[in-house]
Amino acid sequence: MSKLYQYQAVGNSFILFDWSEKQINQINSALNHPEYKKIIHQICNDFNVDGVVIIQSIAQSVKILMFNADGSAGSMCVNGLRSVAHYLLAHYDFPHQFTLSISDYHVPFSIDKDNMILRVSFARYEQPLSIVINDQKISGHRVNLGNPHFVILKQVPLSWLKQYGSLIEKHAAFPDRTNIEYVWGNADESRQRNMPVYSALFFERGCGHTLSCGSGAAAIMRFLHHEKHVDSNQKILINTEGGEIFSYVDGDDVIVQEVNMKQVIGINIHDSHLSCFTDKWKRILQLEDD
Repeated sequence: MSKLYQYQAVGNSFILFDWSEKQINQINSALNHPEYKKIIHQICNDFNVDGVVIIQSIAQSVKILMFNADGSAGSMCVNGLRSVAHYLLAHYDFPHQFTLSISDYHVPFSIDKDNMILRVSFARYEQPLSIVINDQKISGHRVNLGNPHFVILKQVPLSWLKQYGSLIEKHAAFPDRTNIEYVWGNADESRQRNMPVYSALFFERGCGHTLSCGSGAAAIMRFLHHEKHVDSNQKILINTEGGEIFSYVDGDDVIVQEVNMKQVIGINIHDSHLSCFTDKWKRILQLEDD
């Protein structure tokens, strides 16, 4: 029986499969099954989560697979990695400093009883870009974190993002679709906190509107630093609907994110909650032995 957990990380929600004890041929068999994308999509609908995270191995290095709510593969998911980091500490007595790998990217973690700190060295600013949606010009900035992001410095209501987010995501300027971040400064809270505070809304590729996005917050930080809205080593607070992310760009041009450990929560999914899965799907997902 595979270990199955539901996680919340700064507002993002995931189903986590621990397949680290599975043989590689079992994993490949599941991932190559023609119904796999459909099953992932159904899991996300049934459990009302943003994606599925799979721990592929922990023996020599921790390798992660990520799938979006529509069943498509994800190349980066920072809040998904936060969920895995919390799980490894809780269930494998991991050291408090380690590195997680997803796709070809590596994210170092440093964790204590109060805070989870990670470092993103591969965030790349690409270019400014303007597109037109329903006769409206939208000007933003392309940022790459192994997945594409479109960062727009503007305050919009959530209802607007929900209405137009999918049109932006699938615009012809983004052949692989894009994640979307709307961000704006919060002057009143900046004065209260004595630090720059930004508010953000997210529309994730393959998921739609989500309460938070860790890679989206890193894209925001890369944009703000590149455009000189913030200086190196200047810590800011990014307020998401799901929680707070503190961030800065260090002297080596690495993005550092810090969140409170209380914002990452995981619960075991009992077998009785798997009634939504057919026996066939359980076999495909390695939820039971053949």
